[in-house]
Formats: sequence, structure tokens, C-alpha cells
Amino acid sequence: MHIVSPRTRIFLQLLLVLLALPLADVATAITCREGEYATLAQPIELTAAERALIPQAELQVGVVLDAAPLSVYDAATGHYKGIAVDVFCFIAQELGLAFRFLEPSEQDLGAALRAVQAGTLDVLLPLSSNAERERHGLFNQPYYQTHYVVVARDGHDFDIRRVADLNGLRVGYFDRSSIEPVLRQHLAAEALHPFTVGPGNDGIYQALRAGEIDVAVIGRAFFEENRYRNDYFDLQAIYTFRSDPRNYRFYFSPSERNRGLVPLFDRYLAAIDASVSFNEHEIGEEQFIQRYLQRLRERNVLWLAILISSLLLLALAASFWHYRRSTRRQLANSALIRDQQEALERANQQLERLSQTDALTNLYNRRRFDLRSNDVFTAVRAGRIAVGEVAPLSMLLLDLDRFKVVNDRYGHAVGDDYLRKVADVLRQHCRRKGDEVIRYGGEEFLCVLPTTTAEQAFEMAERIRQAVLDLRCPNPTEVGEFLSTSIGVATSTTLQHDPQGLVQAVDEQLYAAKAAGRNRTHAVVLD
Repeated sequence: MHIVSPRTRIFLQLLLVLLALPLADVATAITCREGEYATLAQPIELTAAERALIPQAELQVGVVLDAAPLSVYDAATGHYKGIAVDVFCFIAQELGLAFRFLEPSEQDLGAALRAVQAGTLDVLLPLSSNAERERHGLFNQPYYQTHYVVVARDGHDFDIRRVADLNGLRVGYFDRSSIEPVLRQHLAAEALHPFTVGPGNDGIYQALRAGEIDVAVIGRAFFEENRYRNDYFDLQAIYTFRSDPRNYRFYFSPSERNRGLVPLFDRYLAAIDASVSFNEHEIGEEQFIQRYLQRLRERNVLWLAILISSLLLLALAASFWHYRRSTRRQLANSALIRDQQEALERANQQLERLSQTDALTNLYNRRRFDLRSNDVFTAVRAGRIAVGEVAPLSMLLLDLDRFKVVNDRYGHAVGDDYLRKVADVLRQHCRRKGDEVIRYGGEEFLCVLPTTTAEQAFEMAERIRQAVLDLRCPNPTEVGEFLSTSIGVATSTTLQHDPQGLVQAVDEQLYAAKAAGRNRTHAVVLD
């Protein structure tokens, strides 16, 4: 068997790529995509005075390139797409607002910001707000929130617990990003290494991988998109700026007409339902991995096609190859296939882990419980036989009281924040080896506690119930002023019941706690 030389392989790859390239039409207009990506949860009627505030002149709209999932330019179709684009287009069309997206350009974020603040550009999207930007322009209400993360290479030895821990490291970030004031406040100037925002934004990742900087501070959504799009699996997020969330909005120039237009946008943002756009663009990590695996399979097919074509060509020149060279090339090819197989196996393992994890809280999900519940019972029984004594198994089922009121009154973003805080409380209390915390339903959480007695389980439930109250998350109802939880507890001392029997028992106790007035714990011991 003959193997292709590096020079021949490069020539064949270029030839196949050139043959496969389609003829792209030159886009003459940058427009919104067609389709229903947003709706109104409730109708909006504008008054005559409000309609008079809608400008008749065409607005010039700039878009930050390559900021998925909020904005991306699709050169094949000549359209911008993303959550920010869908929301802006929907509201502008509802208002009958005349606007034009600017052609993609190579200008950096700083130039676009100055153009808005000088009034030569009417709107820039998407953009996160900070005090400096608000002094020189107008922001509407936020429509998307994410956090910045600190990204490092695999094998790092950095212990980052707060922003000040970044001192002494070379920290890369995007120039004029909204995290810049926070970094300048906590870090020395010599630690900061700004990068220009541009198409691909690849420079900061290459600098990190080459060791030119120690860490990079990047928006979580943007990092996840680039990580799986460009196979940056040697990079990982090691710290999240949770105390400083990034709220993305539209940035308007500070003109008089925009001072009247921004409140109209806010009215629509309060009533808009953009869930279709979020599902379309805010791709979860599991979907990223599936896309990566698909590209990996396509890459293997391409390599196979190149190999077959090369063998046909090399048949005409077989006399120029000898055994030793052929053997070395075979070994190199085998190593490449082995590396790809190992990468595929790692990706499959990560996909399986993600399929058992709740994306919002990072707790286990119900699928994990369904798969593992029988294993937990078997392990507890085995431990009981080994030590020759009773090994109880307890479960706690929590339901957040009147949680629908939170979503109705404050919105689902606040509700999601409450759920994450409750998940943190459960992690703090259920942290023994073998303990598992599962997001069992929308606002229901299940705690599986092996070798936990009824008394210990009840005490833990009461501590959790009080800790949720201590969060002081506002939720005024007949139960109280703050978010509370009702808890059911069930303990099996004989382990004669199957997992579903214990779940049914703990569910009955939860129902009893709610029926008794909520914000309380009810428990039962199964013989």
C-alpha cells in the first residue's frame, strides 16, 4: 500500500476544495430573514402621540459581526441572523420603522461605538451596557443576558476564586468590551492585553493556545460557539463573573428622535415572545457536540476520498516509492486515525454526561435518576449486607411554593435565577459521597440520600427549607413575603420497596405538606 506525500496531499486537498466551491451570489442588500421568529404575548396599541414619535427617515443600523448567538452575517444568503437581529427586525416591522443594515465591514467595535455616539450611526446591535456607554448613548431594556468567563488552556495550574486572583497573569480581552472597566478596576495595567473585535475573533484564542497570554476573558455564549465551531477542546472556562452579568441591548445615538423611539422599543420588549429565535440560535452544548461529531465524520469521509484518489494516482508512479517510506507513512496514517477515534470516544462520553445534566442548574436531570435509581438501591443493599446492619435510604422531594407567581410577576429570567439559587442551596447541603440532587420537574427537586436515617433526613430538609427562606427572594403570596418551599421526606429502612415506591411515598408527603399550608416538611418512614 502506498501513502500520499505531504506535498501531494496538500495539492489534492486544494483541488477537491476548489471543485466543491459553489458560485456565490453577491448580496446587493442586507435584510432581515423571512420567517416568524418572534410574536407578541399580548397585543400593543400605540396612541396617536406615540405613533408621532416614530421617525420617517431611514435609520442606519450597524451590526457587531460574528457575535453568535446574538448576531452573525451569513455571506451565502446576504442576511444577518441571530437573536438580536430577529428581535430588532420584529419590533421595527411592528412599528413600521424604515431602516437599513450597513454592509459588513472590517471596522472594529471602537469605531462603531464612536459612530453611534457621534450620531453618524443610528443604532448598533448587539451591545452590553455599562456606565461609560450610557453616558454617551441610549440603551433600551435588555433582551438577553449572559456572563463573562475566564478561559484557560487544559493543564493550567491557576486557582481563580475572585477577579483579584488574575493579578500576576497575562489577561486577554476584547478592546472596549463592557468587562474592560471591571478588569481595569481590579487588575494592574501591565496584566491587561486587549484584542480588537473583528470577523472570527480568532486572534485571542490563538494567542491563548500559543502561550502569549495566560487567560482570556470572553462572553460565555461567544466562547461556547467558537469552542465547538473551531475545535478548541484544549480550552476551558475556569471562572464565571456571576456578580457582573452582561445585559445585551440595542445602542441608539443620543438624538431627540431616538429619545422618543427607545421607549417604544421598551414597550414591545415587555410583551415580546422570542422563544422561537432563542431555540433557533442559542444552541446548547449537546447540540454543539453533535455538530462537532458530524464534522468529524465528514472529515473522515474526506480523508477516505483523498486516500482512494491518491492510490489511483500513485499507481502510475509506484516505482518511485520504496518499502521504508511506505511503512513510515502507514504508521503516521494509523496514528491519525487512532487520534480521531480517541477524540470521538471523548466526545461521546461528554455527550452522555450532558444528556443527564439539567442545562439551567447544572444538576442531574430526571433521565439520570431513571437510569441510576436501581443502581443506588442495589449499592445500598450491598453495603447493608457487607456491614451486617440496617442501611437506610432517604429521599427529599422539594416544590417551590407558588412559583408560577414569580414567573408571572417578575418574568422567566428572574424565575430561572431563583432556580439556580435553590440549586446552589441543595448542593451546599447534599454533598456527602453518594448524595445526588436532581432537578425532577419545573420547580421540583429530588435529593437521594443513601445511608441517611429518617431523623437526619428530616433535619436536613428543615435546614434546606430555612436556607431557601434566607435567600430572601421576593414572592409575596399568602405563604409569605419571600420564596419558600414545601418538602416531602420518605425513608426506607428495610429496602423492600422499589425506587418508584419510595418516590410515590415522598410525593405523597410533599402533597401533604402543601395541603397543610406550604412552607413546611412532612415525613414518613417505610418499614
